[in-house]
Parts: sequence; C-alpha cells; structure tokens
Amino acid sequence: DLRRGLVLDISPEVTGSVNRAAGDSPWEDEVRDPLGVNVRWGVTNNLTLNGTVNPDFSQVEADVAQISFDPRRALFFPEKRPFFLDGIELFQSPTNLIYTRRVANPVSAVKLTGKAGATNVAVLSAMDNKERYLADLDGRYFNALRLTRDLSGQNSLGLTYTDKVDGSDWNRVAAVDGRTVSGIYAATYQLGGSFTRRDGETIAAPMWRLATSASGRKYGATFSAMGFHEDFNAEAGFIQRTGIAHVSLVPRMTFFGDEGSVVESFTAGLTFDGTWDYDRFTAGNGPNDRKLHFNTAYAFRGGWSGNTSIFYESFKYPAGLYTNYFVAPAQPGGAPTPYVGVNRLINLGFWSRMQTPRWRQFSGSLFLVGGRDDNFFEWASADILFVTASLNWSPTDQLRVNLLYNHQQYIRVTDRSNVGLHRVPRLKVEYQVTPSLFVRVVGQYDSNFVDALRDDSRTNRPILVLQDDGSYEPIPARRSNSFRADWLLSYRPTPGTVLFLGYGTSLSEPSTYRFSDFTRLSDGFFLKLSYRWRV
Repeated sequence: DLRRGLVLDISPEVTGSVNRAAGDSPWEDEVRDPLGVNVRWGVTNNLTLNGTVNPDFSQVEADVAQISFDPRRALFFPEKRPFFLDGIELFQSPTNLIYTRRVANPVSAVKLTGKAGATNVAVLSAMDNKERYLADLDGRYFNALRLTRDLSGQNSLGLTYTDKVDGSDWNRVAAVDGRTVSGIYAATYQLGGSFTRRDGETIAAPMWRLATSASGRKYGATFSAMGFHEDFNAEAGFIQRTGIAHVSLVPRMTFFGDEGSVVESFTAGLTFDGTWDYDRFTAGNGPNDRKLHFNTAYAFRGGWSGNTSIFYESFKYPAGLYTNYFVAPAQPGGAPTPYVGVNRLINLGFWSRMQTPRWRQFSGSLFLVGGRDDNFFEWASADILFVTASLNWSPTDQLRVNLLYNHQQYIRVTDRSNVGLHRVPRLKVEYQVTPSLFVRVVGQYDSNFVDALRDDSRTNRPILVLQDDGSYEPIPARRSNSFRADWLLSYRPTPGTVLFLGYGTSLSEPSTYRFSDFTRLSDGFFLKLSYRWRV
C-alpha cells in the first residue's frame, strides 16, 4: 500500500559576508538582502516545480580559468549553481540556445522540469538584477521553454523558445528541432531565428543546424553543417561564434584486436572541415578557414586510451579582429599605414590526448598540441605548445585531490621570442571529515604574458592602435600574475539543513611563481545557513 504523498520542501536561508578591497581598505559588512528562500514541489511523480527568491550561491566553487585558442570564439563556463543544475539536461537542444548562466544575479526564479506523458517539459522564468543589491533593483527578465516529444523508437521532436526583456529592448529566439534514428543511422536537425529589438529597431536573423551519422562497428562517418547569420543573437543562450557557416565530414574505420591482445581497438579517420563568413557561404565562395586532419583513436588492454591527430590547416586573414590596427611608419614623422596582414596562414602540427584507466585511487589525462599555428596577437605564424594535464588522486575514501595545469605558448618563428605565454596551475583538495562535515580548499595561479606586438609577418615594425582622440599608441608588453585561494567548510547535520563558512582571497605579484611581494586585490568571509522543512 505504498503511496507517494505530497513532496514539498521549503528552505529559507540567511547569508552574510565581510569583504575588503585592495590596499588598506577596511573590512565592510555586507548584510544587505540577507534573507532568501527556496521551494521545491513534486507536482507529480515526473514533474518538479522549483522556486527561489534572493538566492545566494556563495558556496559554489569558482570557475576554472580557461585559455582561449581563437579570440573569435567565446569561452564556455559550465553551470554550477544548484538551483539551475536541477533538471538542466531537459533544457539542452542541438544548439545551446538556453544558457542559464546568462541569469547572473537572480532576484527570483521559478522552474518546472519533468515529463508529462511522452513530452519532456522544461520551463524557466527569472528576474535578474543588473545591480548588486535589491534596494538598487534594475531588473531584466529571462524566460525559456524547452519541449521534447518522444516519438516511436529513439525519434523525437523539440521546440525551444527564449525571451529576454531589458526595459524597452528585447530579444527572442524560437527554434524547432528533431532527431531520427534508424539502425546505425541517425540525423539531428534544428531550424530557428532570433528577433531583437534595440533602440526602436527590430532585426530578424536565421540559424540552422544539421548533423548525420552512420555508426557501424567497423565503419562510420559523421557529417555536420550549421550556420548563424551575422545578426543572429541569442542573449539567453550561448553561441560560440556567430556570422559563420561551418561544415565538416569525418569518416572513420575501426579495427579490433583479439581477445586479450594489447591493442583492443584502433580507429583511423579523416576530418574535412570548412568555416565561412556567413555572407561568403551564401554567395557560394570558398571557405575562409580550411582544415584537414588525419585522426587516430586507440584503446589498450587495462583501460588505457587516447587520440592523436595530425592537422594541416589554412586560415584566411580575419580583418574584423584588427579594425583599428596600424603599422608604425618606417621613418620618423611618417604616417602610420593600415594593418592588413598576410592573406593566409598555413598551419601544420598535431594534437594528442591520453587517458589512464580509472583506478580506485588514481586517474589522469594529458592533452598536448604542438606545431605551427596562428599567432592571433600579430596575425603571423608561430610555433605553439598547448598542454592540459589533469591528475585525480583519492588515497582514502575521505580525501580527494585534483591537480590541473593549463599551458599555452606562442613562439615567434622569426626570432624564437615568446609573443604569448599563459600558464594556469590549479589544485583542489576535498576532505570528508565526517558524514556531515566537509572541507574544500582551492588554489589557482594565473600567469599571463604578452609581448609588445609588431607586424611580425611583413614589416616587423610596431603595431599601433588608433585611439578615440585620433592618436596612435603602440601595444606594449604586459604581464600579470594573480593567485586565487578559496576554502569552504560545510556542516550538514541533516539533509537540506546546512551551514557554510567560506573565505576567498585574490592576490597579485610582480614576478611569476615567486610567491612573494603579494598585493591583495580583494578578500572576504561569508556565512550561510539554510534549513529545510519538508511538508
């Protein structure tokens, strides 16, 4: 005689913090807007309604610093806030048209997720405050809807709609999508558009996406094509780059070893890849950027696996990145000349990824890129070295250690000098003292160096930037060394009732990895108490 009953959780929370800025700034209490509440209601077995008012996410871990490989592509940071994470998979579509991190400082939000019959439902409505405190409320409003209808087999149809309103301006995106599966063949498509109202003018623009695959045991291939008009705008979503069309074809062949052999499987394939400016694509011209990759993937006995690819690429000069760039005159008193760069850069190199087995106490991965590639700082060829290494160590059931290192280096071909060097080591240690007591410590060092820029591919003269007052200024060398440390103490005596105590500090130093002469940029303590009532 089991019956579900009513599931209703109400979790009020109280937060407070003290912070100080750089130098001799005093500690300042920040007890404004200390109260918040979260509500979770199980409407049915498959539908959940979540609501929040003045939520606080201070216990959430800071983002891992990322390194940009192409300045034309935005960096994606994953969602970590508990309210938005619950049921987040139901908001996913072939293109990331719903990106909850666009709601940066929510005043209130309500979310309905789950399944009604054969339809997956995800609805989000939030008011975001552009100011820090409720007393200075300057709201903008986000709405997102994602519906997916299950059809026969693994087939489905989907609908996505987002709406952002900021005063008299607004942005709306609507798209339909579907997935069709038949044996080893699958196809996914999406077609939509954006409608943006800004300064009294409304602009509409399309987007489209198609992906097909054949996934046989030995043979397979994937084909994808997508396009985003230069005016396409998804202010509630995340599009890495707009104003382009992209097409790729990836055929592959897989060989399998005998049972017990050292090599369990080996895959060889090719990647044919092209990226166009959108108007160049619609005009029927060739791609701006062309890529040919020779790919391999391998799996060894015991759980070792990896991928290696050799790439040959050609990138066309992206004039939009260097709009206000000029080249210094050859003689004193001369006039700067517009920076035009070389028409194309040719890249040749490799990338490789290796993963260890997932042992009980240890696992790791290594990603390495090397060869000749684009130096976007100066639009010239450079020798590159990119490294991403990750180690996970769990010596006991209570202790977890993660070490992550990101390295990006550009070396000029002409004189072997570093034009760019970015290094980010990060250490996270988590310790479960008791079932209810948890401690986390995170330290991240971010070292970034960019040399004084010059026209390295042609004249070797300094690059100048046109200023608003009509003057020209060179781009000097710049270096930054910052260190961020955070610790968090969590006490959870019963599920839903929790006390968080945390501290975070940001520091900088003049020399890399000296750990001396630090200057405080900011630091602060926070305290949060949340209690759950279950009705």
